[in-house]
Amino acid sequence: MKRRVTSVILALFIVLAALNHTGLTAEAASGYSIEVNYTENVVTIYLNDVPIRACLCSTGTWTPHSGTYRMSTKYRWGLLKGNVWGQYCTIITGNIWFHSVPYLSQDPSDLEYWEYDKLGTSCSAGCVRLCVEDVKWIYDNVPSGTPVTFYSSSDPGPLGKPQGLKISDAPEGYRGWDPTDPNSSNPWNGDSSYLGYAFDSKQYEKYNPDLKSAYGGDERKLKVHWLTTGISEKRRASDEFDLNFYRSFYPELVSKYGNDQYALVAYYNNTGRKAGQIGSVDNASIKYIFDAKYYADSNPSLKSQYGYDAEKLWKQYIENGVNSGKQGSLIFSMSYYKNAYPDLKKAFGDNSILYLKHFVECGMREGRVASSNFDVNSYKMQYPDLRQNFGSDMTKYYIHYVKHGYQEKRAGTGCEEVVKATTVYNGVDYSKVYDYYYYINKYPDVRKYFSKDDTVTIKHFVEHGMSEGRQAISTFDVKAYSRNYADLRGHFGNDWKKYFIHYMNHGYSEKRNGVAAEVTNPVTIYKGVDYSAVYDFNYYITKYPDMYKYYAKNDVGALKHFVEHGMAEGRQGCAEFNAQTYRSKNADLNGHFGNDWKKYYIHYKNHGKNEGRSGVAAKIDKPVTVYNGVDYSKVYDFNFYINKYPDMKKYYINNDVAALRHFVNHGMGEGRQAKASFDPKAYRSNNADLNGHFGNDWRKYYIHYMNHGYFEGRKGN
Repeated sequence: MKRRVTSVILALFIVLAALNHTGLTAEAASGYSIEVNYTENVVTIYLNDVPIRACLCSTGTWTPHSGTYRMSTKYRWGLLKGNVWGQYCTIITGNIWFHSVPYLSQDPSDLEYWEYDKLGTSCSAGCVRLCVEDVKWIYDNVPSGTPVTFYSSSDPGPLGKPQGLKISDAPEGYRGWDPTDPNSSNPWNGDSSYLGYAFDSKQYEKYNPDLKSAYGGDERKLKVHWLTTGISEKRRASDEFDLNFYRSFYPELVSKYGNDQYALVAYYNNTGRKAGQIGSVDNASIKYIFDAKYYADSNPSLKSQYGYDAEKLWKQYIENGVNSGKQGSLIFSMSYYKNAYPDLKKAFGDNSILYLKHFVECGMREGRVASSNFDVNSYKMQYPDLRQNFGSDMTKYYIHYVKHGYQEKRAGTGCEEVVKATTVYNGVDYSKVYDYYYYINKYPDVRKYFSKDDTVTIKHFVEHGMSEGRQAISTFDVKAYSRNYADLRGHFGNDWKKYFIHYMNHGYSEKRNGVAAEVTNPVTIYKGVDYSAVYDFNYYITKYPDMYKYYAKNDVGALKHFVEHGMAEGRQGCAEFNAQTYRSKNADLNGHFGNDWKKYYIHYKNHGKNEGRSGVAAKIDKPVTVYNGVDYSKVYDFNFYINKYPDMKKYYINNDVAALRHFVNHGMGEGRQAKASFDPKAYRSNNADLNGHFGNDWRKYYIHYMNHGYFEGRKGN
């Protein structure tokens, strides 16, 4: 252990040349001001005269009792008197600095922890010590030139006096660190040997009401209490781990580690849990594979002999029932378990006790099925409320079924697909950019690995899929979103995840288009000539797949192609004019123009339209069914659609492209039937499983039938 050095923290103007140095800022602090209460050891930070932050500090003999000074030079590490160091130093005046509690070396794990415990008292020589979190905040946010006023008062200030932390009794690997230091190597910041599965701040409060009243939910203070006091007192700090239970359940570990409670906690976190050891009575799944009442009711001879005496029935089960294949509870049948898993049979042979121990320590955690009455995977997929609470902790699903689910008449089997999949991950709702069913059906690899676990699926999407630019809902395509908005491309480049976040937080509410965009107000004038009488951009790119491929986002290029090539090829450019029909209807023109198709367009544009000549046939030949690259022919027929709905016939009788566009953008959402062989309302009624997933979202029934239902032979009407 390092020699304790009680340092006099009178900061010197001694700074190594290698240190990160920030010079004095000439400008004032732009609204910030700081007050240091010498008596109460509290620093209060103001912004525009409004108090925004109170910090516990330590002042000392030479700290000014009054006066106002302006902050100047900053140092990432400052060398202090006594050959000790301070982090995030800022000069207030002369040798009076803001800085952290001192360190024995320029190492954030070498803290003088005995001095840290003194924060909130007058113990420095003159500088103002703060915890790293507070002093770093000043270093990062408050510019040089900011006024710092010293005063003395028994009133700590408008925000009160924060409570300090005592860390001297923490394990050696912890107490050398400031608990507030955001450094990624700081053990206080992450799960570790003494935290891990054994500690959860909310659960620590739940099991220890005295801490709830003392710390009011402050996670950091609860963590410090656990590491300095709670472990030694064998307090319970999580649902999963109870030190008292663990000691009683594994006496061999007590023999090995004695009264070293820290060693026992570390063993469970690092080794025991991975080995399937049980950490608390709530996880002691033995009692869930044996239900005395169930066992007695299932075996009348035993019931007549022992009644419902749990102790005697348990003894009988262990000594005789297990080996004879009797089922001890709703979720465990020895004979079923033995026969279901060849790997276990190979390892355990006919030793029933080993199967029992395996199920308790490993099988439940692995989600193995041990009874025809209960399939944990089915149970998990069927109930979103359980998934929200239990996530991927399979053991909890078994426990819930035995404790509650069976009595609630929840089904223990029969579900093959996730019901009401979650869209929330780490408290964030991704529903604007993510749909579980779309995601697993679009990507075979996702379906292969995650299709039975919506919580893992959304985790994959957030942690990987977004960065990879994977589309997870029909209404948002991140690559289309990038193409649609140059302002976003300028900020985000190819960082796909940022586009998702932007759409969720801003783009959706701004009504930005999240899918392949249609060009707004496409041009109809080329080289000064208006072709609107014979040309419509959206019609042209929709009618011809090659045009959509090359010009879907380029209205200028599409019009150029039409004028320079399309007219000569006789391509139809709008619903109101077809060159072949115009030729056949007007023999006088045929005699003049022959097969020169371009001349028919020019004539109609310049003369024919004004003369009242018709440019199209009475009935559209081969109306389009493809829109934005997607073929809707399984659920859409132009003639059926316009004849079924008078409003469609009124507006679109001569415009198959516009009719299809209306159907895709509006009709599907309204549940309109567009083909005799498919009625979304009948499809919903015929398929209860889809109703459970889609509810009143009519569009999803069309998409499902196009992509799956048609091929599965489901009836569409």
